[in-house]
Amino acid sequence: MKTIYNVYSDKIDKQSIDLALISDIHYKNKYDTKRLDFLLRKYLMYKPNYILILGDLINDSGISENDWRILLAYIKLFARITKVYCVLGNHDTMTRNGNGWELNVNERFISALSEIEGLVLLNNETVILEEGISFTGINFLSDFYEKDKENVEKYIHDVNTNFDTKLPNDVYNVILQHSPNNLFDQNVVSQIPFYENADLAISGHQHNGCVPVYLNKIPTNRGIVGFVGPNMKFFLNNCRGIKFINKSLTGCVLSPVVTFSDGICQTVNPFFPVQEQYIRIRKK
Repeated sequence: MKTIYNVYSDKIDKQSIDLALISDIHYKNKYDTKRLDFLLRKYLMYKPNYILILGDLINDSGISENDWRILLAYIKLFARITKVYCVLGNHDTMTRNGNGWELNVNERFISALSEIEGLVLLNNETVILEEGISFTGINFLSDFYEKDKENVEKYIHDVNTNFDTKLPNDVYNVILQHSPNNLFDQNVVSQIPFYENADLAISGHQHNGCVPVYLNKIPTNRGIVGFVGPNMKFFLNNCRGIKFINKSLTGCVLSPVVTFSDGICQTVNPFFPVQEQYIRIRKK
């Protein structure tokens, strides 16, 4: 299924800028690489201006080097199509410990990812490009997701600490962050001066709310609510689609490349095929 979200701005210098989107690959041993092959073919044909990866590239930071090198071989192919901007997700910096997860940063994997030619790993930083667009990547370690449970006060404190200046108001500012929680809350955004000039926020993490793709075609089922999220909360918001956060900031939540990577839940993956998704920024 192909989806193009259209947004409009007079800030960009071109008539349009196309962003191709990838989120929640959750790569692990014996991964079905046909999903990545599918996106490679589609993006080669479409030739977007940029490819954005929204985190959870791997399922567990304890992944073997042989496995993550296979994944990075695919990422290199995406980076040959066009420039890639990437942020990390919670699974990229944690490993399973019994029934839970613990912080475990795989420095070799992150270093190798950062060294891919044509890819920029945005670690709490902003890159401003000539086309009148900027990309900001906001990263949190897994302790924020697991220990702090994405606490609102902690979120506000960390973003304000890492970004003590405002975004420029003369370019189209895109925020990349793995989880939409907090970022898509107008009351939270209003307490972070850095977001004042932000135009678009893009996230993944919610796995489409486990809503099968074909149900998105039903008019009454369109929107951002999902059946269940990765935190096992039911009928939660900010799972899929696009919404307006405030008068200047629009948010978009992506569907996953793969939905489940562990246990019996993998049997439902055929109901969640890979989605080809783009955001097209059109000049007003």
